[in-house]
Amino acid sequence: MKTKELNITVEKQLKVLFDISEVGLPNCYTNVNKWLYDFYADFSWLTVERIGEIKSLLSHPDFNDVAKAFQAKVNFDIADELDKAVLELTEMLNNGCSK
Repeated sequence: MKTKELNITVEKQLKVLFDISEVGLPNCYTNVNKWLYDFYADFSWLTVERIGEIKSLLSHPDFNDVAKAFQAKVNFDIADELDKAVLELTEMLNNGCSK
């Protein structure tokens, strides 16, 4: 993946988290777990690229502040969720389940 595309994905996902931290989840979602399906769909479908995108999001200088505000608004630890996702995706990759 090109660096520019990676940055666009990370900035877009950070903006989504920021917006939700400001106004809450859209009314069409009954809970955060249902929203996660759409959130993850905006990352690359290639496991290696998805891992890179999530790691870049986690290391973004604004991520911790946005994640704290997100958790305060919707009572969900998105940082922990993304950390777990990286571990699960890495395990899948190491087991040959995906590229």
